[in-house]
Order: sequence, then C-alpha cells, then structure tokens
Amino acid sequence: MRKFSLLLLASCLALTGCISRQEADKRLENGCAAGAELFLGEGHKIKEVKDRIFRDEPTLGGGYREARLTIVDSDGWYDADKEIRCIFLETYNFMGHTATIYQLKMDDKTWGKEGNEILGSMEEHMKLDEAVDKALNKAQH
Repeated sequence: MRKFSLLLLASCLALTGCISRQEADKRLENGCAAGAELFLGEGHKIKEVKDRIFRDEPTLGGGYREARLTIVDSDGWYDADKEIRCIFLETYNFMGHTATIYQLKMDDKTWGKEGNEILGSMEEHMKLDEAVDKALNKAQH
C-alpha cells in the first residue's frame, strides 16, 4: 500500500508540472511584452498585443523558441503598431516549463545575447532579465 501511495504521489506531481505548448507560448508572450516595454520610452506602454507568432527558432538549434509580437505602442495620445521579436531558451522537465530571455529585437535594436556576447549595456541586460523573469513567473501562477 505504501508503494502505491508513493507512486500515486509521484504521478500527481508529474502531472501538475505538465504545461501545454499553448500555455508555454502565452508565458513567452508575457515575457516578451514585459521586456519590450522596458525599451519603449518614457510614458509609453503596450496597449495590446494584436498578433503573435511562435515557432522553434531555426538557426540556434533545439531548445530555442521565437515569439514575434505585433503590439500597439501607446503614449496616451498616439498609438502605433510595432514589431517585436524575442528568442527564449526554454526547457520542459517534470517540474514544468522554464524559459529565459536570450534576445529581444525592436526598432532595429537588439538586447540580450548573441553567442557569448552581451548586446546593450550590462545594466540593460540585467533589467531585461529581471522584467522577463518576473512576467514569466507571474504568468505561471
């Protein structure tokens, strides 16, 4: 009976860690939008995400996922569509889905990493990581 209880507990833990591709992509969308909002400029906010495309990133290999968002950038007076591209390094395991930002592109600028090189300042990189991690973890709960 004790072995059965342990097996049942392990099965329940494994199932609670499961997350669908759709749920994982929603987390990536939230993380990408939070990261982009850092670099929109003072007084600018993302009013809405109009379109989203997710795919496995073809040039970096397994474990990288791309999120392309069309957002509405608003300063309260004027709204403009803007394209954002984020690449995440993600893993699935028995505990669920984890992701970290690898790169964010917006307005012909790139932040994050390319290979082992950090793009942008170290301060920008740390702020990007923090904002994205916070949004990813918020989306999970």
